[in-house]
Amino acid sequence: MCKPEDWLSLRRRQTWELLKGFLQSGFAVDAERLLVLQILQRATLHDVAVSDLVRKNAFLSSLVDIDYSSNEETGLLTTILLQCAIRLPVLKVGGSECALWWNAILSGLTACGDDNLLDKTHAIRHILVKFDLIVLSQADQLRLLNSLAVCLTKIDVSSIIAEGTKDVLVVLHDSLLRYSTLSANKGICGSSGLLQTLRLVAQALTSHSKELRRLLL
Repeated sequence: MCKPEDWLSLRRRQTWELLKGFLQSGFAVDAERLLVLQILQRATLHDVAVSDLVRKNAFLSSLVDIDYSSNEETGLLTTILLQCAIRLPVLKVGGSECALWWNAILSGLTACGDDNLLDKTHAIRHILVKFDLIVLSQADQLRLLNSLAVCLTKIDVSSIIAEGTKDVLVVLHDSLLRYSTLSANKGICGSSGLLQTLRLVAQALTSHSKELRRLLL
């Protein structure tokens, strides 16, 4: 599946409804689940597919509720959630509806673990960047900030720092910084744990930069 037209063809045949029922039945073996996720990963590259899946078919909740048995599956799911996070704000909907979708994405990212950290941190960052672009009620803001805090807290920062994965560190640092600023602007007391994590990531990035400078000299 390469073009939006391919998705429209699948939609006419109600392909996603059939695939969703198959996944939820519990009869799909690992290879079959992986194939369905690969199809969805390609589909969610297109706005029209994300719009259809999320708005009409309870896509996010049904996808996240499935039990996955391999790191490859949860890694693909993380990429699908990232692509939804990128494309959802372009849809012309109310703030409450977007907040529900973003919460579903964050719930899925939290459940996915750390199998695809770069896409996971990028998805969190996309939601943070677009937080103020849509009018949200105070209740929606609080729920979304709480979901963001839970998702950020679940990331195994110590292993990221130990591995020195600079791309992930950069995006994670930006996400933590944006979360802290957003919480302060909304008058919400930030998590002390997340503030400590922000300091650790900043220190790791500083050390990483020093090592890079030494290599370049």
